[in-house]
Amino acid sequence: MPSSRNPKLPPDQYGRKYLANAKELLAKKAQKLDGLYQDEKYVKMVGHTAFAGVQNAELVVTSLKPATIIINWAQARAAA
Repeated sequence: MPSSRNPKLPPDQYGRKYLANAKELLAKKAQKLDGLYQDEKYVKMVGHTAFAGVQNAELVVTSLKPATIIINWAQARAAA
């Protein structure tokens, strides 16, 4: 399980961290020209990082009981 990598971060935050890292990498490293990214290397890196984040989030969600997911979703909706 991902929680062994960084004990300071709750397991449900790993996916968000990966996606934030992907976004930051894309903004800092990949250069845009006429709306297209010029360096394939960084676009691939960002894609892989984002995919890892989604996979990580999926692992966390599938390890929760369905009732827990529904309760958390309802609480998030009520707080918004």
